Amino acid sequence: MSSLLFSEHTLLFQFQQDNAHPHTNTILKACLKDTDTIPWPDTSPDLSLIENVWDAIVNTTNRVKSAGSE
Repeated sequence: MSSLLFSEHTLLFQFQQDNAHPHTNTILKACLKDTDTIPWPDTSPDLSLIENVWDAIVNTTNRVKSAGSE
């Protein structure tokens, strides 16, 4: 199945496997079995910029809420 889905694209990008719960299901593992992946430790920084933006928003919101309750 992976050759059908990824055969034209394997040279254009690399998969990065962070072992997040949705990425470890049996079907996905079977699809990626013959695909080169880059292992990524669970504690590594997130490379997705939007995740960093959301973290900043949540942290700021929590700080404002806790400052208002004092």
